[in-house]
Amino acid sequence: MAVSRRHRAATVAMIAVTVGLILLAAELVARRGYPPEPVRRVWDPFAYRIPAPGLVDVFEGLDGETATVRIDDLGMRTWTAAPSSTRGEAGTERAPLRLVFLGGSTTENYAFQASETFPGRVGAAVAAAIGRPVEVRNAGASGATTAVTLGRLQHQVIDLRPDLVVVMHAINDLVAGFAPGYRADQRHLAMPPSGRSRSESRLLAWLRGRRPRGHRPSTASAAVAPPVDDWTRHPSYRPFVRNLRSILAVAERHELPVLFVTQPTTYATGDDARFRLINRHRMRGIAIPGSASLAQGMDVFNAATRAAAGEASATLFDLARTMPADPALFLDECHYTRAGNDEVAKRLAPVVIALVGSFDGG
Repeated sequence: MAVSRRHRAATVAMIAVTVGLILLAAELVARRGYPPEPVRRVWDPFAYRIPAPGLVDVFEGLDGETATVRIDDLGMRTWTAAPSSTRGEAGTERAPLRLVFLGGSTTENYAFQASETFPGRVGAAVAAAIGRPVEVRNAGASGATTAVTLGRLQHQVIDLRPDLVVVMHAINDLVAGFAPGYRADQRHLAMPPSGRSRSESRLLAWLRGRRPRGHRPSTASAAVAPPVDDWTRHPSYRPFVRNLRSILAVAERHELPVLFVTQPTTYATGDDARFRLINRHRMRGIAIPGSASLAQGMDVFNAATRAAAGEASATLFDLARTMPADPALFLDECHYTRAGNDEVAKRLAPVVIALVGSFDGG
């Protein structure tokens, strides 16, 4: 009887060891063959979420070209544009002029190299015009709203002492107002990782990734809301206006020049099939009205940007009224192609050059 018990115990121990070795082997295979996706967004207590500090992300861009994204310790894309000569008349090195760009994914331009984004293109044009290095800090973040920008301005950008802050917002604030349980501070949105934390087991992470996803509505059943009668009563409109005014007030208090830029979209074209941002939200079950109503909404939100700039005697560049809704310039309703980035920079750079030249002795 005792022998039988010892035999069973030995068998159980052998099975446990075998299973453990199999799981260990599977974990080693998973670590070698299925590396996890990089943590691209992290939770930020002041600004909802930012690109992961220190990230180096290499991937195939939207045009098939390899793109390398490098994020600094503040969660920004930083790039320095050098002019043909970096020496002043006295033969001394000139310190870089610093530009900070704040906005959403259209500013972040994650699909392109830093120098190919419109902030990078603007920085290069400014450096060439004033004969001085220009440090471009791209603090745009996918999904960011004016609430995010206000947070980043206060707890990151002020300490950088930039020579100019360029802010472009509208579409993310507008769309956010349709989210269930919308909150003006964006805390209704799903929280990204709190840091570089991930499961210790790559095997478990891989198995979770292979798990069938929950039901998603088909395009045919995607939710479409009725047109908005009065966009000034839209849930996110008043927070949008308040945040714009707060951005200008904070910047003025700290003597930071600000340039507001209105945001162009292609909603007026009515080409709904290309509107990936809105269709993605609809397929998640968020009811959003058609393109004609959204075009009106963007006009109202951009008008609020013009009004806020006028109230504070701030500088405004009305990109929404000057940028053509050409499919060659837009990937969808708002994101730019390579040609689109060049077009934005061509229109925006002279305004920035005039502004920085006014306090750079130009």
